[in-house]
Amino acid sequence: MALLQEIFGGGNQQQGEDRSTMQKAVLGALAFNTVKNQGGLDNISGSDAGTAAQQNAAAPQVDSSAQQSGFSGWLSHELGGLTGLLSLASGGAAGPAISDGLQNLLNRFRQNGLGEKIESWISNSSNKSVSPGEMEQGLGSDMVSWLTRETGMAKSELLAGLSKYLPEAVDKLTPNGKVPTAQEAQQHVNQQQMH
Repeated sequence: MALLQEIFGGGNQQQGEDRSTMQKAVLGALAFNTVKNQGGLDNISGSDAGTAAQQNAAAPQVDSSAQQSGFSGWLSHELGGLTGLLSLASGGAAGPAISDGLQNLLNRFRQNGLGEKIESWISNSSNKSVSPGEMEQGLGSDMVSWLTRETGMAKSELLAGLSKYLPEAVDKLTPNGKVPTAQEAQQHVNQQQMH
């Protein structure tokens, strides 16, 4: 099952629209440096997802064919589109982007006094919960501001969603209980794509 689909599960169309935006936020958090340096999530996906997110806020009903195009289409394939987008962002190899993204998150949370939270998501022990306020502290204001711009989400909604979904995403990307090397991450991606 695709990574982000596994994390977010199923739901009705309205939930699907919210889920798609939240998937974009999780992707952005996991690949902040890689994607930000490429001009943003929309530039990587080759779609106008930012405009779509802003339109969704004004008119929440989107037809299902639009859901599968652009960014949403990427999110429905190959580890929920995460590896495809990270491959694009990194010039063809998702492994280095995943490894670097996870290391960046780990460093941010440690520097901001929440290392024990993210370390629990990476380890093979139970994930420690994180409040929206702690998520903001851990990510840092620059990343939170960037994610709100990229997704079109309200800051409170963004932080609540990331508090719920980012720990599981980090957990699933670290199956061996540590931040993978670029080579280990690429092997994991390759194994997931074969299933």
